[in-house]
Amino acid sequence: MTHAGKILLLVLTIFFLGGNHRKSLVENLDASLKRLNLSYVDILYVHAYEYRTPIEEIMRSLDDVVRSGKVSNSWFTTLRYSN
Repeated sequence: MTHAGKILLLVLTIFFLGGNHRKSLVENLDASLKRLNLSYVDILYVHAYEYRTPIEEIMRSLDDVVRSGKVSNSWFTTLRYSN
């Protein structure tokens, strides 16, 4: 797809292995970046809150990956997930 002479590419990767805690988020993001041969993603969207991880930890983790340059924008929904 092109727009005003630029090539636009949407890359989607999904992970939810191990929950929303910081270690899981960072490790899965790093694995996705490596698998896709990318240095960063434009959007990281956390789609489900799984109750075990405090929302503050999730938000801090998202801020950390944005500040590290691995993610340009992060989104979080309050959709609740339970087993």
